[in-house]
Amino acid sequence: MGRRGLVVSLAPVTVAVVALVVTGAGAWIPGLWYDEFVTMTSGQRSWPSLWAMLGHVDAVHGVYYATVKAWGMLFGFSPLAIRFPSVLAVALTALLLVRMGQQLWGLVPGVTAGLVYVLIPRTLWMGPHARSYAIAAFAITLAAFLLVRALTKDRSRDWLLFGLGWGLAISTFIYNALLLPVFLVVGMLGREWQKPPPRLLLSLGGGLIGAAPVLVVAISQRGQIGWIKLLTVRRALSTPYYMFLDGTDTLVGVGGWGALIGLALLLTIASVVRPAQQPTRSLDLRAAGVLTLGWLTVPPLTLVAVGFVLPLYYDHYVAISTPAVALLFAAAIARAGSRVWVACVTVALAAALAWQPWADFRQPNSRTNVLDVVAAVGRVAEAGDHIWFADGADWSTRQLRYGYPSEFARYHDLTLDRDFEEVPDFFGTSLPLPVVEQRLRSVDRVVMIVNQPEQPQPYVETASRMLDEAGLERSAEEVLPGWSVALYRRG
Repeated sequence: MGRRGLVVSLAPVTVAVVALVVTGAGAWIPGLWYDEFVTMTSGQRSWPSLWAMLGHVDAVHGVYYATVKAWGMLFGFSPLAIRFPSVLAVALTALLLVRMGQQLWGLVPGVTAGLVYVLIPRTLWMGPHARSYAIAAFAITLAAFLLVRALTKDRSRDWLLFGLGWGLAISTFIYNALLLPVFLVVGMLGREWQKPPPRLLLSLGGGLIGAAPVLVVAISQRGQIGWIKLLTVRRALSTPYYMFLDGTDTLVGVGGWGALIGLALLLTIASVVRPAQQPTRSLDLRAAGVLTLGWLTVPPLTLVAVGFVLPLYYDHYVAISTPAVALLFAAAIARAGSRVWVACVTVALAAALAWQPWADFRQPNSRTNVLDVVAAVGRVAEAGDHIWFADGADWSTRQLRYGYPSEFARYHDLTLDRDFEEVPDFFGTSLPLPVVEQRLRSVDRVVMIVNQPEQPQPYVETASRMLDEAGLERSAEEVLPGWSVALYRRG
């Protein structure tokens, strides 16, 4: 193997290692937030308990929870452990983008795509994050990569692999199915406009059939996203920022990313409207540009359009289009002549713009202040105290116990009825208040944790009255943004 061959073969792995380091560094620092607590308890269930839960709620994340469970059986369920599958997914997506970029436009554009992907603010957010977004983006990237290979080689095994990858992508995240028309058009383009290849139709149909059980169950559970609001015009106009740049807090950062993405978008459109004479390494240049532009625009535009009449749009859901942003840069670099210095300047500018969100996403309170709440409990409570994880707010406060078990091991859970393993509920169930009232007669110290204490909550009001009637007086309290931690002692 010559020097160039060695560089070509090592480039994807090298970029993946860079992605792993950039994404993984500091991933253990931020406190867990609600959805990550859900991931933690879901992964810690037994397999029968997990299947029972998915039959009741969150089937749309079933593949992800199964992945986290299998990973946790090997590496545990610390915050870093449950976030690492997402870190790894970012690295693997970067590797695939390099490979795809090589096939479509060449080595320099491919490496640019892989590196830029790691630096996009949405990637910086979803990488060190124990949710399915990074894995969903990897799954659809794998499907796109397998489609390019199948169209290039046109072998039965490649079409089979594409069908499997396509089905996996939809099973991982059902909105990946929005790429169906994009893949269909790309297949029809090929090297010139033609009817859809029969193998393409079979693969797309087979993938949909394979993912059908997940689609059916997820649709039956659509009530769990009832918290999503219908889009307004004003909110829709801000979606480009929230889709890809959320976390960039400076005008320079937003303007810089806007300029880079805008220029890359124009050059990619130019490659579709007036493609260069030389063909790409696999697909026609026009088909490569359509794949990139369709992947970038079809999922978000579809969700935004539907979001005015059905509450289905949420900014995080279009993270599946983030790899297409990286491919924009690959297409643009190729349009600019695949010059190394242009690629280096582009990556350097992206890295400079990425520093602020990268650093902010690794602050202890970048998502929630639960670490401060856990510390406050440690200051107020003593070993053997009873903790009252108050119900009644948006957060189930018992999640603190499951997310940070070592910090709560020395306390008793005053109100626990059934643990999460026993019920299809994320954080278990609490005892009826009359039963808790009886328990209070034999308890001398209770620490009550309340979420959103500034809001009227009948449960909390009743609990406070019961503590008072049981002769337990508030002797200490720490109030934090969105939380209160209060000690009640028998006088």
